[in-house]
Amino acid sequence: MLRRVSSKVYNLHSRPKSTSAAAREKWNLVSSVCLQRKPVLMKEMTEFEKQVQNLLHQIEEEKSWKNDWELAAEKDLQEMEQIKGGDATKVGRKLRRDWEDEWKAELKAFKVQPCITKADQKNDIKSWDRLLDSTLFLVIQQTESGNRWVLPHGQHAEGETMRETAERVLKESCGELLSAKFYSNAPCGFFKYKYPKAIREKLGIEGDKVFFYKAYLTGGELKPSSILKDFKWIPRKDLKTTLPPEYCRSVEMFLIDED
Repeated sequence: MLRRVSSKVYNLHSRPKSTSAAAREKWNLVSSVCLQRKPVLMKEMTEFEKQVQNLLHQIEEEKSWKNDWELAAEKDLQEMEQIKGGDATKVGRKLRRDWEDEWKAELKAFKVQPCITKADQKNDIKSWDRLLDSTLFLVIQQTESGNRWVLPHGQHAEGETMRETAERVLKESCGELLSAKFYSNAPCGFFKYKYPKAIREKLGIEGDKVFFYKAYLTGGELKPSSILKDFKWIPRKDLKTTLPPEYCRSVEMFLIDED
């Protein structure tokens, strides 16, 4: 038999309101930003994917009807036969086969730019212009977090919504020149950190309740501020070895696997 459990729903888009429960147990409300640099290039296909693609192209070619270009090319062949037969009225027009030969020559001369950038060659982890076929995540060391690598975060200020706090935190950490787009007004993840007993008794605060917001990089330039000790852009596979274990598990709950 299911038993109803009473619960309270807090609207994170509105200004937090004080309650008797909050008065008894105080927590710091914190907004954190999971900033992503989305892939610029598509990953190279595996051998199996290439085989499937070739098979699909073969099926499409065998079962599809001829398009206008192919039908016109067949007429060109008929005209070429007439030219060979001495019909001078057909001489001098550029045929579709000539166009195709020019395009093939142009394609053959085309050189694909390398996917490896200068940042890749130098292994510049402070640059987002690397690993162009993967998603990169911004992780930082803030003055208040010691040597721990975390996502950009900051405490909620009175009069702000949690989304506004997240936007402010990103600007304070990375500078005004960085441009990012938030996915939603609602947080996508949650993490609760309880302070050690000595700190709880000294401050009268239980710990931090962290609400994660996802955003993606749209351009600009990252200019570290005074509250930022260090930063780097890392791929998804490096999150586990960079972020604290429990913190990382909370982050990975709202991320989509790339593999």
